[in-house]
Amino acid sequence: MQEFLDDEAAERWLAAFAPLMNFDEARTTAEIEKRVRLAQDLLAQSRAITVQPGSPQAAVYEQALRQLPLVEDDYRRRLSVVQPGHPLSLADLNSLQDKLAEHAARAELGVQDPASSGELKLKTSPSNWGAALAAGVFGLGILGFSGFHATLMIGGMMKAFGPIALALLLFYAIFFAAAFGMLYTGFLSGSEETIEFEGSKLVVSRKLGLIRSTKTYDIDPKIPATIARIDRASSNSRASRLIPVVQLTDVEGRSVNIAAGSNDGQRLRTLQAINAYLAGLRQTL
Repeated sequence: MQEFLDDEAAERWLAAFAPLMNFDEARTTAEIEKRVRLAQDLLAQSRAITVQPGSPQAAVYEQALRQLPLVEDDYRRRLSVVQPGHPLSLADLNSLQDKLAEHAARAELGVQDPASSGELKLKTSPSNWGAALAAGVFGLGILGFSGFHATLMIGGMMKAFGPIALALLLFYAIFFAAAFGMLYTGFLSGSEETIEFEGSKLVVSRKLGLIRSTKTYDIDPKIPATIARIDRASSNSRASRLIPVVQLTDVEGRSVNIAAGSNDGQRLRTLQAINAYLAGLRQTL
C-alpha cells in the first residue's frame, strides 16, 4: 500500500472530511446514507496517509481522524431515526434496553401491549400488617391519652376560668393531629393498593378490610414516571425517614405517589409497566 509522505494527501482528505461536520445539511435518507459511506471511505483512505510531523495539516488531520468514528456513529443514529431498520443505521442501545425492560415487565405482570389496550390495571402495594399495627397502636395511644388529658384539664379549667379554657384545644390540636396522622399512616401501610389507568385518568384504590379509599388523578402522559423518595411523616427530610415511591405527575404539575409499600423489585416492575403504558398513550395523542 502506498504511503504519502507529503501533506497533499492530508489536505485532500481534510477537504473531503469537511462536509461531514455540516450535520444540518443532511436531512433525507439518501443524504445521510451518503455521509455514512463517505466516513467509511475516509477511514479506509487514512490507512494510506502519513503526514509530516509538525506540519500545519498534521494536528488538524489527527484530530479529525480521531473524531471520524464518532461522526460516523452520529450519522448512523440519525439514519435510524429517519429510516428505522436501515442496514447502515445504528441502534440506540439505551433506548432499546429500556424497551426490552418495559416489555419484560408487561409480560411478567400480565399487562397488554399499550398500543392495543387503553387500560392498565396493577396491584402496586400489598398489605403490611406489621407496620399498620405499629402505627395504629401508637396513633390510638396518642389519641386516647390526649383525649383523656384534654377532658380533665379543660373540664377543670372551665370551673375556674369559664369558656376561655376552651382555648386549650388549640394546644391539644397538635397531639390530635399527630394521632390522626399516625392512624392514616397505619391505614396506608395496612391497605392493599391497586391502580387503574383508563387513558390518562388514574384511579388509585386502597382497601383495608371494610374500609376503602379511592382517588382519581388526571395524569400528564408526556412526563414519564420516576422513582422518588419522600417523607410521608413530615417536611423534615432526614434520610432515615425517606421512603421510595413511584412518582407520576398530573396535568397541573403536582406529584402523585404510589407503590410506597412494595419492595424494590416490584416497584421497578411497576415503574416499567407504567412508563410502557404512558409511552403507548403518547403515540395516540
